[in-house]
Amino acid sequence: MRICLICNEYATTAAGGQGLVIRAMAEGWRSRDHEVRVIGLGLGLSGDEGQLVDIPVGRFRGAWLAARRKLWKQVRAWAKAGEIDLAEVPLSRGMAASSGKLPIPLVVRAHGSHVCRAHYAGRRAGMLHRLLEPWSLARADAVSSVSEFMAAELVERFCSPSTVIYNPVRMPAPAANDWADRGLDLIYAGRDGCGKGLHELLQAWGALSDLPLRLQLYGRVALTDVPAGVTVHGPVSQLELQQAFQRARYAVLPSRFESFGLAAAEAMACGAATIVAAGTGSAELGAHGVHCLHASCDGDAIAEAVRSLVEDTDSATKIATTGAEHVALRFTLDRALDETEAFYQATIAAFRRS
Repeated sequence: MRICLICNEYATTAAGGQGLVIRAMAEGWRSRDHEVRVIGLGLGLSGDEGQLVDIPVGRFRGAWLAARRKLWKQVRAWAKAGEIDLAEVPLSRGMAASSGKLPIPLVVRAHGSHVCRAHYAGRRAGMLHRLLEPWSLARADAVSSVSEFMAAELVERFCSPSTVIYNPVRMPAPAANDWADRGLDLIYAGRDGCGKGLHELLQAWGALSDLPLRLQLYGRVALTDVPAGVTVHGPVSQLELQQAFQRARYAVLPSRFESFGLAAAEAMACGAATIVAAGTGSAELGAHGVHCLHASCDGDAIAEAVRSLVEDTDSATKIATTGAEHVALRFTLDRALDETEAFYQATIAAFRRS
C-alpha cells in the first residue's frame, strides 16, 4: 500500500504520545515495504521537508486556514497522481473537516478528542472544536479508535461508530537492575492541567508523608510551591522517561480522561508497578490487581492505591512483572500493523465499491 499519514506532532525531537505512535507506525509500514509519507502543520523539522528513517516528511507553515488548504491540496494532488492509496488523519483539531472530496479513502483515527477531554475536565470545549471534530467524523470514510473507551465516547458524543485498534507500545531496552534494587520512587508523567490528575496526586501525597517514598514529576509541570519529597524534572525525551521508569519501583498516571494511556503503558513495559486511571482507556492496559492497579482520579483513592503497593512488596513485585509481560505480548507493533493493514484494505475495498 501507499499510505499518507497526516500528523502535526511528527518530529525528530520530543513529541506527544500521538506523534510517537504515528512515527512508530510509519517506521513499521516502511519496514514492511509499504510506501509511506508524512505531512502536517509545523512538524518541528529544520526545513520545509525532511527525511526520517527513509520516510519523506513534509510540513506547511502559514496562517491556520491557509496552511490547512495547502496541506489538503497536496494530499489531493498525490491521490490524483496515483501516488497514495489512503490517507489517515487524527481526530483532534478537526483536520479532516477541511479536506474536501478526495479520490482516495480518508481514515480518521481517534487518538483523543478535545470535546471529550473538556467534558471530563468539567468544562465546555471551544466552539471551533465543537464544530470541527463532528465535521471530521462526518467527512471520514472510516474511523478507528485507540481503545474501547474512546470508541464508546465517539458513539456517545458524536454518534460515530469506529473500529478499535490499540496503539503499539515501543518496548524499552532490558533494565539493568532487579525490581528490588530500584529506588523508592513514584513517577508521574504528564501536564499540570487538562484533568491529568496532578492536583489530586499532590493531595494524595500529603497523606503519604509517613512512607519512605519520593515523588518524581516529569512533563510540563509548573508548581509555585514544591512539597517536601517532590522533584520536578520538566519535559524529557521518550528514552529519558523510560529510563526513569526503569529506575523506579512505582508509577502513577491518574488522568480523568485518557484515550489510551501511552505513558502508563510504557511505565508497565519498563517494569514499574503502575497505577492507572479507572474508567478510561488506561484501564484497558491490564487487569486490576493483576497487571496494574486501577484508581479513580481522587486524592483518597490514589493514596490508598500507592500505599497498598508500598506496604505489600510481594504484590507490587508480581504486578510489576506480570504488567511488563502483558504489555510486551498485547501491544506489539506487529499486532497493530496487522490489524491496521486489514482495516485499511477493507476501507479501500469499500471505497472502490461505493
